Amino acid sequence: MDQTAPGEIAVAPDFDAVRVKICGALEPGRKTALGQFMTPSPIARFMATLFDDPGRPATLLDAGAGIGSLSIAAVARLGQSTSIDAWEIDQFLRKHLEQTLELLGIEHRVHADDFITSAVQQIALASGRRYTHAILNPPYRKLNSGSVHRALLRKVGIETVNLYAAFIALAVLLMEDGGQVVAIVPRSFCNGPYYRPFRRLLLRTCSLERIHVFESRTMAFQDDGVLQENVIIKLVKAKPQGHVVVSSSNDQRLAEYSEATLPFERIVEPTDAEAFIHVPTDSLEAYGAAYPFHHSLDEIGIQVCTGPVVDFRLREHWLINPVAGSIPLLYPHHFSGGELQFPKRHKKPNALRDSEDVQGW
Repeated sequence: MDQTAPGEIAVAPDFDAVRVKICGALEPGRKTALGQFMTPSPIARFMATLFDDPGRPATLLDAGAGIGSLSIAAVARLGQSTSIDAWEIDQFLRKHLEQTLELLGIEHRVHADDFITSAVQQIALASGRRYTHAILNPPYRKLNSGSVHRALLRKVGIETVNLYAAFIALAVLLMEDGGQVVAIVPRSFCNGPYYRPFRRLLLRTCSLERIHVFESRTMAFQDDGVLQENVIIKLVKAKPQGHVVVSSSNDQRLAEYSEATLPFERIVEPTDAEAFIHVPTDSLEAYGAAYPFHHSLDEIGIQVCTGPVVDFRLREHWLINPVAGSIPLLYPHHFSGGELQFPKRHKKPNALRDSEDVQGW
């Protein structure tokens, strides 16, 4: 991707070295407890380029701001008339964050308190500031169902199982209409029942404008040794949903960048009650093909339970060739080239003979 076009981000050339040094000074246990890893400058610059030109002074939210990598990139994109509210709970990082924002020479406030507590209070009381932009690399840590944070989040209609989803949901609720949220997040929110309420909140309140995929799960935060599939998303508050720009790159420096504009229906199937967000994993061109699934398992009368049959304990009931009334067993080798091939000759059985012993499984 050409990053020398209008909107190029200028970041101090030594800032990444500072980031690596500071991250190295953090105790590993403390870094894990915070659940946050600092954003490399190339990723910060790219995230900031996803903001539309505001055309007016911007109010920026940066929660879990670290040492200010994202704020630097955002100000370079949005202009010196930007004012920033940044949250950082760690005292060591906050000291460096304050120094960074002072050097920018713009209006800013650095908050030492807990972002979830502050944001819930602002939303619940309809008080405090609202924002035109948010740029986030939120912390990644599970939220226990009985935790204080989960109780606070429920007060403003947010139900989620991880800090990163809580930060994004709160940022969305703190946006003005038309406000833009750009975040780098684990891909795990895109599917699964635990993140269903979070996905519904995002898709109900925002348009999903951009998704960027890193083809290697190790490259986004390689300095910290993070093994996590991450994506960058852009949301716009209260904007009608249109097409989605999906892009991909090999690494944090955006090598072999490519993008395609896809209908929203290719990303979220309109009839999908789960609101799964389908992120391309193959070529973007191929992903534009027709969506293959149009019915849920319930609708076609199938129930699935994975893992209860321990086949080697039922060897005496194995059938290589299924017979009437036998119970089919499906293994990965039955699925090839996008098709189900059953029965199929293999060292594993194709079915189990129905019996009282088998019914227990």
